[in-house]
Amino acid sequence: MLPHPALPPRVPTPQPRLAAGAPLRWLRAGWQVYRHTAAASSLATALPAALGGLLVAAVLAGGRAPLLLALAGGFPLVAPCLLPGFARLAERQASGRPARLADFFAAWRTAPAGFWVLAGLAVFLSMIWFTDAAIQYGLFFGSGRWSPADGFDARLGGYAAFAGLTGGGLALAAWLVNGFAMPLTCRRGLALTPAVAAGLRALRAHPGVLALWAGVLGGGSLATFALCYPALVVTVPVLAYGSLAACEEIFPGSGT
Repeated sequence: MLPHPALPPRVPTPQPRLAAGAPLRWLRAGWQVYRHTAAASSLATALPAALGGLLVAAVLAGGRAPLLLALAGGFPLVAPCLLPGFARLAERQASGRPARLADFFAAWRTAPAGFWVLAGLAVFLSMIWFTDAAIQYGLFFGSGRWSPADGFDARLGGYAAFAGLTGGGLALAAWLVNGFAMPLTCRRGLALTPAVAAGLRALRAHPGVLALWAGVLGGGSLATFALCYPALVVTVPVLAYGSLAACEEIFPGSGT
């Protein structure tokens, strides 16, 4: 007798109703988890934030301040790669166990293959973004230098518009794929294809609310990067835990 063909993996169905105020609820939930895991969460974020700080310093020292836009826009593209660690800390906090920095880094040892594919895609898109922003810098500024001390330069507006358009498109593409697929692979262990399909289902079911949430994620990280860079060690964990809360509400049981 021939064996039965394997059934395709089941794609989770999103909740049919989602209140307009859901993003605020997810943000509050993210803050509550952060309050109970503050030490481990902030220490875990400090390393990538410090590496980013070194890049910022190098750009400023080289007189290429407009390239800070590329760094700021690239951060939301790669930040979701930290989700396995934050998911592990959230699980330990929910079960009443202490959240330790070692738990954050241990999460990558058991991260599923689907997550690594999505993380690779995020890094690839960020490389495209950095390369494109550097090419556009050359088109607008040539080999010249510019820093805030030089005063306003009319070329800044054009560079920001073109680079922002490209970066925004890449960020949107990354979020459409990774917004729910990464949490579903990290917390529920879904394979790559059903995780991506579930995320697209959620976006189709709740386009308005999730567009608002995407604005909160992007706006929050960019504003922190530009206005108070050290505060990223708080903003990034809060937004990560908020994203996990959003996934849990839209796909009940994804936190188990």
